[in-house]
Amino acid sequence: MIDPAIPKLFKKIAEYLWKDLGQRHKFGLDKAEIGITDDIIFYLKRFTHGRHNSGITIWKAKDEVTYGHDIDLFIQDYSQNYYWFPLQAKVLFNNKIYKSVKHESHQQWTLLKRLKRKSQAAGIWCEPYYLFYNGFTQKSLSYYVARKQPHGSVVGYGALGCSLVDPYLVGKACIKGANPKYSDFHTNIRLKASPRKVLPWHKIFNQVNRKTRNLPVVNLLTNNDIQNRSSFYSQIVEPAYEAIPQAYYYPGPFTDVSLEDESRGRYMVVINQVDIEWLLFSTLFKE
Repeated sequence: MIDPAIPKLFKKIAEYLWKDLGQRHKFGLDKAEIGITDDIIFYLKRFTHGRHNSGITIWKAKDEVTYGHDIDLFIQDYSQNYYWFPLQAKVLFNNKIYKSVKHESHQQWTLLKRLKRKSQAAGIWCEPYYLFYNGFTQKSLSYYVARKQPHGSVVGYGALGCSLVDPYLVGKACIKGANPKYSDFHTNIRLKASPRKVLPWHKIFNQVNRKTRNLPVVNLLTNNDIQNRSSFYSQIVEPAYEAIPQAYYYPGPFTDVSLEDESRGRYMVVINQVDIEWLLFSTLFKE
C-alpha cells in the first residue's frame, strides 16, 4: 500500500504554500513557480531522509527541458504497475491571475494534450494536469469568494494550495485571449467531492485507487519502464552516498515519446507501494 503519510505530506505542502503565497500577495509580492517546484522537491526529499523504504524516489533531468512540463509523477498501484501524471506547474500572481500560462507559440495545454494522445498511441497510460500553485489569506479569500461567486465556507481551502486542473479546461479558459484567473477553475469546489476536472493534488492518490478497479493492467507502466525512463535523469541521492551509475537507454514503451523535450519533466517523482508488514512495524515502534 502507499504509505498514508505521503498523501498527508502532499496536503501539508499545499496548505503551507496556500498560506505563504497568501501572505506574499498581501504585500503585493509574487514568487516564481520554478522556485516553488524546487521547494516541493526539497520537502519530498526531506521526507525520505532517514526513512528506510520511504516509498518515494526522485530524479532530476540531466539537461534543460525547453518546452517540457515540471514534474513526471508516477504512482504505483496494487498490481505493482504505474500511473503517469505529467504536471505543468503555474503560479497564481497577487492579482489572482495565472500570468505565465502561455508560452510563445507553444501553448502548453496543446503540448500536454498531444503528449496524452502520443502516449495512448504508444500504449502508455498518461493523464497530464496543470499543477496550479495558489494562495490567499483568510480575509482576502472571504472577500474574493463573496465578490466573485459565493460557494459557502472557506474553511479547508488550504488544500487548494496545489490544485490539479485538466489541460482542456485551461485551453478553454484562454480562448478569450486573456490569461486565466483563479475563479475560472476554483468556483463551486467541494473538497470532499473530488471534482472530476479540478481537485486538490493530494487527492490524486484516491483517483489512482478508483481507476485500479476499472483499468486493464496492460495499459499501465512497469518497473522496467520506469528504469528506462530514468536514463534521462540523475537520481537525487543522499550526500553521504555515491551517485548511482547512469542507466543506459533501452528501447521500450517510452521509445516513441521520450526523446522530445515536451515529453519530459524537470523532475521525476516515483511513489511506490511499501510493504504493509514493514509499515505496521515502523508505526508501532516509532519514537
